[in-house]
Amino acid sequence: AKDRTPFPNNIVPMARQSSLAREIQSYYPEPNAPGTLNNYLSAGAPPFARQQIDPKVNWNVNNKWQLWGKYANMLAPVSGYSIFGVAGGPAPGGSPGDAHTQVNLFTIGNNYTISPTMLYDGVVGFWRQDQDVLPQGFGQDLTLGIPGVGGPDPRQQGFPNINPGYTGFGAPGWQPMFRIEQNWTTSQNFTWIKNAHQFRFGFDMIYLSLDHWQPELGGGPRGVINFAGDITALNGGAAPNNFNQYAAFLLGQSSDMQKALQHIVTTGKEKQFAFYFTDRFQATNKLTVNFGLRYENYPLMQRFDGVGLEVYDAATNTMTVGGLGGVPRNNGLSVSNTLFSPRLGLAYRLDDKTVIRTGYGLNFDPMPWSRPLRGQYPLVVTFDFQRNNSFELFRTLEEGIPPVVGPDLNNQPIDVPLTASLRTPYPNSKINRGYIQSWNFTIERKLPANIITSVGYVGTASTGMFGDRDINYPTVLGGGTASRVYAGITGRRITTNAWDSYLNANYHSLQVAINRSFSKGLSLKGAYTYSKAINMTDDDGWASVSWDSNIAFNRNRARAGYDRRQMFQMGFVYELPMGKNMTGAGKAILGGWQISGIAAFLSGTPFTVGAPGADLNTPGELQTADQVGEVNKIGDVGSTGTWYNTNAFVAPSGVRFGTSGRNILDTPGIRSLDLSLAKDIPLTEKVNAQLRVESYNFTNTPQFGTPSSNVANGDFMTVTGTSGSINQDRQFRLGLRFQF
Repeated sequence: AKDRTPFPNNIVPMARQSSLAREIQSYYPEPNAPGTLNNYLSAGAPPFARQQIDPKVNWNVNNKWQLWGKYANMLAPVSGYSIFGVAGGPAPGGSPGDAHTQVNLFTIGNNYTISPTMLYDGVVGFWRQDQDVLPQGFGQDLTLGIPGVGGPDPRQQGFPNINPGYTGFGAPGWQPMFRIEQNWTTSQNFTWIKNAHQFRFGFDMIYLSLDHWQPELGGGPRGVINFAGDITALNGGAAPNNFNQYAAFLLGQSSDMQKALQHIVTTGKEKQFAFYFTDRFQATNKLTVNFGLRYENYPLMQRFDGVGLEVYDAATNTMTVGGLGGVPRNNGLSVSNTLFSPRLGLAYRLDDKTVIRTGYGLNFDPMPWSRPLRGQYPLVVTFDFQRNNSFELFRTLEEGIPPVVGPDLNNQPIDVPLTASLRTPYPNSKINRGYIQSWNFTIERKLPANIITSVGYVGTASTGMFGDRDINYPTVLGGGTASRVYAGITGRRITTNAWDSYLNANYHSLQVAINRSFSKGLSLKGAYTYSKAINMTDDDGWASVSWDSNIAFNRNRARAGYDRRQMFQMGFVYELPMGKNMTGAGKAILGGWQISGIAAFLSGTPFTVGAPGADLNTPGELQTADQVGEVNKIGDVGSTGTWYNTNAFVAPSGVRFGTSGRNILDTPGIRSLDLSLAKDIPLTEKVNAQLRVESYNFTNTPQFGTPSSNVANGDFMTVTGTSGSINQDRQFRLGLRFQF
């Protein structure tokens, strides 16, 4: 790749272009806006409807015993439309396709007074969600003649994911999905008052189950074909950009391909138990002490029909499945049975208007394992076909995606294909749940005008959160896939995720709250937060880091992607004084008006300045830009300006990481105002109506998205999109409520 010569005038000759690439390209619509960047505009909002019922019945059996029951049902159909039709692409206002969700909830509870100083309360609930999501083009044969795309099952059919360096084609890889989720929960509690103590103790239990058809990894059941810019770039020359990517696409030369097969329906079932004891102790007339201890137990997750979890042995490139082929159902895995979490809180009243509060608590991560472990090999067989090195191609469009097949689970251990994507716990390991420590110190003061304000410090430390760690990371910078840990042992050259509790995070904040309970026609509720959040990645469970190798692992710890340094929100409700002293028509017309709203001002969230990784040639590791100058915020929005100055960053040269780190710059902030105007209309002595007009984002203020963040992009540091917030556009809603 060091002796390549460009095509004349940097134009790919028609004779060299792939006929399949030209057919795919034909699905792009003609531009409807001027220029060569962002020259196609499409807008819309997804149709959204919701039907919901929520009846509740209370029964006073006698003066000691109250029973109640509740049923809730929600039907929520949602649709979205891709800008390229059946060829997919972005969907303005949401995700493309049709989603049908039904949720049913049954709850029974009771309260029983055992004695004047002892009370029992308990609740049992059942929740079920049925959800189907179908992409545009579902069930249609849209393989385009590319071998290996889709399959005979209608759920595998549709337009494949094609990423040519510009706006991509295809429906999201997580579509379609068909899933059933069910939860049983119960909580049984006793309260006992003894002198200055209020004891409370009881237990909680949760049973979780899921049944999914959703081969969402590796581009999904239709497959994904990617094109890298280095295929048409010069090794040692200028950094590849999206023009190079599109040239590779026109040549039909892909850098990698993936595809997923739902080999077995994904199932999971889990139980969670907890016992607790607390004491609220009035130590003095000024000091209140709350302390407690909670014991939690999380038995090992299982699957249906006596099957356990899957475990991968990297040394032999084999896998065992618990409960099959003579393998014990626990498959050598175990969990902790000593999860005790203490809590302590103190409240001291300095005077009638001032209270000091402080507290500490430890909580274990309750995340159900079914979320990150629900659809991995061999349930969902995901093949990740990678080239050996940068600047090489993997396959052409005409060659297509290689076959994806599932294993025979009765022959244990299973030989794992070298191209199969994985996520399993470490073999023969005790999987410890992470924990979150939290602490706070707050001063609360009652001010004039019936306003209560508080100023406090709140901090947390998360230890041992769940996430993936690629144990087949590259060991040498520039070594390509051949430098991966197991490349020379088993021949495996792709990402191999071991799932474990190793992530950590911290949060520190100054928090100010202002509250005014409703009086004289006005209520207020506001908060200001100045904070900093640091982590290694922005999720828990189904999470991965940007740098897995020991060479650069410490680069992961940085500002969290959700870190908003400053946040201010204020909500209010105000009864307009008009018509209060009137009678007759004047009161009926001018009286009973109420205005309410929420104003929000939030600083932006951080993002990383990226760079092409072709020269780095270290697979799986994120490349960042070199920072060569001072960064200045310009604040321009649109294709004619930039959010930050672009001359502060350049693409790194040579085999090394860029000097800039993770999440060093901030996106545009958010300003919004939601307003509501309501009119109370008394109809009879016992029947009232309320007419409401609500507006979300009343000022129609845009919420701009992340600037183009790769230094090689032609639109580097420009902001040409919005954040995708649900309240992005100004919306109005009318409502009529009857109360009797």
